[in-house]
Amino acid sequence: MEILEITDQDIRRAEALFFPEGGTFADQNNERYRFIKCLDRSICLQACPGSGKTTALLAKLYLLSEKMPFENNRGICCLTHTNVAIDIIKKRLGDKADRLFHYPNFFGTIQSFVDRYLAIPAFIRIFGHRPKYVNDEIVEDKLRPFKRELDRDRWIRLQMKNKGRQNSVEFVINEIKLSFDDNNKIIFKGKNGKNLLKDEKSTAYAIIKEIRVEKILKEGYLTYDDAYSLANAYIRDYSEMLRSAFSSRFKFVFVDEAQDTLKTQVDIIKSLFDHSVIIQWIGDVNQAIFNDSDDMAEVWKPQKISKLEVKDSRRISQPIADLVKTVAVDPYDELRGTNVDIKPIIILYNAQNITNVLERFVEIVSERNLDKVATESGNPIKAVGWVGKSGSKLSIKNYFPEYNKLTTIKRKPYFKNLYTMLCYAPSLSPKEFMDSYLDCILEALYLSGIKNGEKYHSKSSFVRLLKDKDEKFLLKFRSKLAKWYVEIRNNKLNNNDMDGVNKIFKCISSFSLDLLANQLRLEINQQSRTYLSQKIVNGISPQQVRNKNIYRSGKYSNIEVEVGTVHSVKGETHTATLYLETMYYGKRCCEYLIDKMIGGQNKKIGVHESRALRIAYVAFSRPTHLLCIAFDKANNCEDKLRRSNKIEVINLQ
Repeated sequence: MEILEITDQDIRRAEALFFPEGGTFADQNNERYRFIKCLDRSICLQACPGSGKTTALLAKLYLLSEKMPFENNRGICCLTHTNVAIDIIKKRLGDKADRLFHYPNFFGTIQSFVDRYLAIPAFIRIFGHRPKYVNDEIVEDKLRPFKRELDRDRWIRLQMKNKGRQNSVEFVINEIKLSFDDNNKIIFKGKNGKNLLKDEKSTAYAIIKEIRVEKILKEGYLTYDDAYSLANAYIRDYSEMLRSAFSSRFKFVFVDEAQDTLKTQVDIIKSLFDHSVIIQWIGDVNQAIFNDSDDMAEVWKPQKISKLEVKDSRRISQPIADLVKTVAVDPYDELRGTNVDIKPIIILYNAQNITNVLERFVEIVSERNLDKVATESGNPIKAVGWVGKSGSKLSIKNYFPEYNKLTTIKRKPYFKNLYTMLCYAPSLSPKEFMDSYLDCILEALYLSGIKNGEKYHSKSSFVRLLKDKDEKFLLKFRSKLAKWYVEIRNNKLNNNDMDGVNKIFKCISSFSLDLLANQLRLEINQQSRTYLSQKIVNGISPQQVRNKNIYRSGKYSNIEVEVGTVHSVKGETHTATLYLETMYYGKRCCEYLIDKMIGGQNKKIGVHESRALRIAYVAFSRPTHLLCIAFDKANNCEDKLRRSNKIEVINLQ
């Protein structure tokens, strides 16, 4: 039997790679070393904010990769929720990391794993071709033209009323789940798993089946839930074969940010691997903020019998750590921070001066010279709130009216036309720009019904089409895109001048239309031409694109504050963070937090309070130096707050 071991000497070699300017995984309780060296059993690692858990995991992966091949050529499966970890290890290790990204290993998001190995094979088996997209936003966009038809149905209107939904498209996306029975017939279920549309002769069933299934799903447009339904059907039909295949391929499975896994993801992971596979879950249960739609009992929670902990933060200061402890749903007996000594500050505002909160925050940052710290460290200054959307009684827009949630999208968005993509382009990497441009071309082909044989074009098939035409033309195509990307980045440095954007767009639009209609001689319709030539930014104004949700002070011109949602900054490190209270289920955030923050008695926590505490926990644990929190004076909490020795209270004049 193969015995693997990581020694202290191995870890010190990894430290030289991951901390080239000096640093260590060591801490006073040897917590990180213990995790890196643990190879003999399945565990749950509960790690505090700023503990460096992802870096410790990457060091462990690197040291394991040095010991490959394992017995029977088994490999490592590392599942994440974003590509951040992948980017980090590639940046830190370069070519040394190559082995981790090749067979038999898998390194990627849970969604990409499910799509590649389960959902796509299931879709091909059932429908005979590959899906085109797995993306909620795209499916929603495809549903939108049928909104009037959905609105007319009496059953749909009644269900929308019962569920508190105002929009029939959102109702169909969020409340009607597709499932596959034993014969792979599609049935409609509610979020509770119960059959929602039993009467197949009803008009509602006919409408939803025709639109949601025939015109969208079968054409290859899947929601993330659709992918998991397909994956579960595939596992149901081939469970033993899949478990044997994946258990033979992988010796270790690591799940990063485990607190963000959904119940269906946990169930899939557990069903694919037998007891010969060591599964290690790494996360912070207190940061589970992406499971809002789930029963909170479904959130991943470390089991005591297999639990390791890291309670030493290298991000947050001790004064911030002391406050973070108070809002932890899963309490700490100890949370160690750095020696920066700045108390968290509560800014009390009223309805008349709420728009001055950001300026007061900037003043505090300037008074403590933290703008210089931000510049030297590269850690930004940010303001975040829970609710960003319009329509709420209290949202980020109340503090910063120019705020637009669309500009905080972190995952790859679906662009509703080429011009919108171009306006987002300054925030994209070169590869993301190339991929996004190709996505726009593929959308134009789809709108014209242009296929590659029986299927719609994929990126690879379209690139082959260019190559078949003329390999030199393909090189010219890539060269032009690279040139435009450089121009876009240069234009960003010129404060995103819209005249510059329009000039670049004119070139790209003309090139795209010529490419499809003349060079490739494809018959594109007017809808495709509009998609490639319409100079409108859908869902966001050019001014908001230019501002990128940045608050700029008139007095302190050297300080910029990025404004966004708490969800958009998860995993980030800031120099200073301002938490903006918003409204959730009829209550201000202060009402959920105040008793906990001042050390009130422990009591049973309800679902809404639990979510509010987790959101606050994530927001409070972003900054290295300064945490500010904005509360309304109308909460009548000033006297309570001033009794706490953990915080400083400022009245906004």
